[in-house]
Amino acid sequence: MKLQEHQGRELFKQVGIPLNEGRLAQSPEEAEGIARELARPVVIKAQVLVGGRGKAGGVKLASTPEEARARAAEILGMEIRGEPVRRVLVVEAVKIAKEFYLGVTLDRGARMPVMIFSPSGGMEIEEVAISDPGAIFRFHAHPLEGPHPYQIRNLLLKAGIDKGLQGRLAPLFSKLYRAFTQYQANLVEINPLALTPEGELVALDSKFIIDDDALPRLGELASWALRGADAGSESP
Repeated sequence: MKLQEHQGRELFKQVGIPLNEGRLAQSPEEAEGIARELARPVVIKAQVLVGGRGKAGGVKLASTPEEARARAAEILGMEIRGEPVRRVLVVEAVKIAKEFYLGVTLDRGARMPVMIFSPSGGMEIEEVAISDPGAIFRFHAHPLEGPHPYQIRNLLLKAGIDKGLQGRLAPLFSKLYRAFTQYQANLVEINPLALTPEGELVALDSKFIIDDDALPRLGELASWALRGADAGSESP
């Protein structure tokens, strides 16, 4: 079962993954109010389960609250690959110095989780695999112990990440793995994971696919997730 971005962000928050500020809006007026509270440029993002929303016009930058209202009005009600947009996520715009990809999925052949990292974030990892396969780095994590520090360190060295940044990236591997196991997911991604000019790391998008067979064991989380777009910004 796929989660919408705002739902994935809530789960990221539970495990301590850093996020930019933002809230869900159901109307242009709500979007304007959120932008006014944030008091900075914002990004208006359609909340749908299908990909390609950026290319479809479902992600727009707004410099003022009034512009946020106008951009939300353009996005709400549109259809993206057949899925109507009923809510938008209004988040603070982040200045980006560098984009990374970080994900965890299940390697069914090896029957082990695999952690995947790329210094080429911001585009689909499948596209990176085709255009620049050497920019993808991975290792298998022990199902019970999770990623070991030496595995993370070796991967980041191979990826050409400098030591100063390694120390800030490394904890996110463990936090993302915790989200993967705690919520019994088949796939969890941060893409892009942004590095700001000030040196902060911020998850700018989430992709979360939970194992359908795990839903009966997840209790409240399952009922929250199954509400889909009606879940609002309520935490599990």
